[in-house]
Amino acid sequence: MLPSRPVKDRFALLLVVVAVLLTGCGSREKQPDAQSAQVVRETREHLLNGTPAEFSVTPDGQVWGVLLDIGLPEACATLISLADGSASLSFSNGGGLIGGGEHPEVAAAAKEFVHAANEHLARMTPAREFPLASNGQAIFYVLTTNGVFTAEADQAELGGIHALTPLFALGQDVLTALRETGEGK
Repeated sequence: MLPSRPVKDRFALLLVVVAVLLTGCGSREKQPDAQSAQVVRETREHLLNGTPAEFSVTPDGQVWGVLLDIGLPEACATLISLADGSASLSFSNGGGLIGGGEHPEVAAAAKEFVHAANEHLARMTPAREFPLASNGQAIFYVLTTNGVFTAEADQAELGGIHALTPLFALGQDVLTALRETGEGK
């Protein structure tokens, strides 16, 4: 599926969305602190080492979830989307937005993101380690019935022509839906 907006515009929108979320908009936001940072790390590790049955998620094809790590200057943002429509955004320094999948627009975007990941598995490699993205980097961790697969790229490349640009654009759609529901739209 091709992005619905020009890719460079979508990349700029992603940066704006993440900046807005970092400044604290959202009805179910959690502010950064040491305890929430620990919860974020544990949740991320549990997902990356878990199974769909542990999360009561039925896979869409081979894929049951996607984690998209987006490296920022101050932290790493992790977008989590599951095949059941669950979606959240968390930050490595703590805080984020949870429960986005309760909103139909977010759930639909999350499901589309997960579904599309099936088409990109051939471009990915099996993952044994799960480092956070560094500033300017994006890492996809695709949770499948055969383990975790990964691919990474510079965010600047994903704003142009790159094999993962369509998948990155769908992740941006999830972020946009999270932002809009957080603003009460």
